[in-house]
Amino acid sequence: MRRNIFIGLIFVLFAVMLTGCGRSDGRIVIRGNVTLDGVSLGDGTIAFFPTGGGNGVSSGGSVKQGLYASDVMPGKYVVQITANRKTGKMLPSSSGDPPIEEFEQYIPAKYNKKSELTIEVENKSKQTFDFTLESK
Repeated sequence: MRRNIFIGLIFVLFAVMLTGCGRSDGRIVIRGNVTLDGVSLGDGTIAFFPTGGGNGVSSGGSVKQGLYASDVMPGKYVVQITANRKTGKMLPSSSGDPPIEEFEQYIPAKYNKKSELTIEVENKSKQTFDFTLESK
């Protein structure tokens, strides 16, 4: 039993040594904090869209309590950040189902549909990009 555990441990260590700190497919881990008017965003989404014909690939993920992490290829990206909240209104539903709560996108369009946010990811591991958004 101990021998099997030892062999398994050696295998895991060998696999970690082969992959190193970066990813073998060339993706880079990026992370950061998103604030809106000086307060952590809470929950939302973040997306990265390549620009300028680089080797980037679209990527993204969740923002949880203002924090995000994503794997992207090196290159230049337009960043889109979205978040929804309840409006307090109920919407009628079809086919006699109970009404449903209405939600609204409350992040200004200059950070999503008409994003002015850009980043350039370099070919080095673990980069941080923080985004300070303002509602006005």
